[in-house]
Amino acid sequence: MLGQVGKNNLGDIALDDISLTFGSCPTTPQIAAATIGDCTFEIDECGWSNAAARERVDDIDWDRTSGQATRTSTHDHTMGSEKGFFMTLARSNVQRPGSRAWFASHKLKASSLPLCVSFWMRFVLNEPFIDNTGPSLGSLSVYVKMLDKNGNIQMEPIWRLYNHQGPEWRYAQALIQEINNDHVEKVEKKLMI
Repeated sequence: MLGQVGKNNLGDIALDDISLTFGSCPTTPQIAAATIGDCTFEIDECGWSNAAARERVDDIDWDRTSGQATRTSTHDHTMGSEKGFFMTLARSNVQRPGSRAWFASHKLKASSLPLCVSFWMRFVLNEPFIDNTGPSLGSLSVYVKMLDKNGNIQMEPIWRLYNHQGPEWRYAQALIQEINNDHVEKVEKKLMI
């Protein structure tokens, strides 16, 4: 996932309950299970990680946080409680318009089956005012990172959503058609605030 901060820094984007399912995307919303790649973030990041500083691909990180620690108290999706945990972009002095944060899964095993990435997300407007250009809270995107035949890294976007979506948790899915040996799934969250 890649997060990119918007132009007016008025909100937050959050993720919860990531689930990886081989085959077609389920028709009903999924909750993360105790399997590799799935995560509720209640205990830790379950093998999902921020990009290493040496990669120099982003400016900020994703933070595991509780609803009590956000600018406006909120509940997580898993537990429906302010004490529950989810991932959000780091709130720090370095967060500026256009700042980006990658959040990556572990390497995925090869499969001829498609892979469905399901997750819950929130775009939250935290300020009572909006400038004359309107809210610009960012975007959330899902990418597949893979190596081509020559060993070059390729990033393929497979899903993207922009801007304010309301204060509720929203369900989203992205289908990866085929996983080759060198594919690594990444979800890109771009916050344009």
